[in-house]
Amino acid sequence: MQLDTEVRSLKRRDLEELLLIAKVHYPSEPWLSLDYLRERENQALVKLAIQSSKRLLGGVIVRQGKRPNVWLSLMVIDRNFGRHGLGEKLYTTMERELPTGTVVWHLLPDNKAFKPSENFLLKMGFERSGELKNYFGPRKNVVAFSKKVR
Repeated sequence: MQLDTEVRSLKRRDLEELLLIAKVHYPSEPWLSLDYLRERENQALVKLAIQSSKRLLGGVIVRQGKRPNVWLSLMVIDRNFGRHGLGEKLYTTMERELPTGTVVWHLLPDNKAFKPSENFLLKMGFERSGELKNYFGPRKNVVAFSKKVR
């Protein structure tokens, strides 16, 4: 099934709907909140939404940090529209908006719930760059992924 979609700038008014989409994927993540999304949106280098017929299907927020310099803070697609190439379309559009040579980083908890996200990052050319022990508290390690934009 081919969806007629449009990638556009993410607006502040989209954040509540984006949060609902993200909560379906990650219902027990305490960091995932409207305040988190607003803060990341304020720091955004790139913020994009993907929609079909005025329905928000997902979004991505990439922000400037201190070290390393660019973070993929959030990228999510409505679970009902997965496996239609929307994530790839959103990601490639986001990457085109970043300067060549930029290194994009992303952290994922090292557990089964995030395995689809890890598979997506690897498909998009990210490399597993290391692991941080106890990053989110006892027994909560994260895996760092990075990719240089070409």
